[in-house]
Amino acid sequence: MRKCKYDTTSGSVTVIEEHTSKVIWQATKNKRCSVCEYASRKNKPVRPHKCRKNYKGPSTGMEAALAIEASRNSIEMHGAAAPFQQLLLPCLSGDGDSSEGARLQATSPYGAKCVIQKVECKNHELRNCKRALIDISTPALPCPEGVTQLE
Repeated sequence: MRKCKYDTTSGSVTVIEEHTSKVIWQATKNKRCSVCEYASRKNKPVRPHKCRKNYKGPSTGMEAALAIEASRNSIEMHGAAAPFQQLLLPCLSGDGDSSEGARLQATSPYGAKCVIQKVECKNHELRNCKRALIDISTPALPCPEGVTQLE
């Protein structure tokens, strides 16, 4: 199976209200800031700016960090006294190769009894299916001498 390096410099999460389809929350995490990097390359002081670098850590953890932030923000947006149904982000749609669902469930933003369902994004699901089909159709390497291949 092919493995690719995943090293993106930014990630984002958008929360869309189910009934109105309106965006109710959005955030982005960035590992780099072009203004800071430009100043560093030119050996100049960094000019005053709103630095967009707001994430340190592996790229694979960006979506999970944002999903946790979104769920905690839903509680802050509606207040603890709001009906529980308003606080919930009951379904998480994401790529199939990330761990945001498990990390979000582990943090239990709504309590241990509330299970957040993870649904794979259709685009990622199709891409992953295509990748799996290519992998199984690619001829395997021949077995080393002295080892027999199972039929």
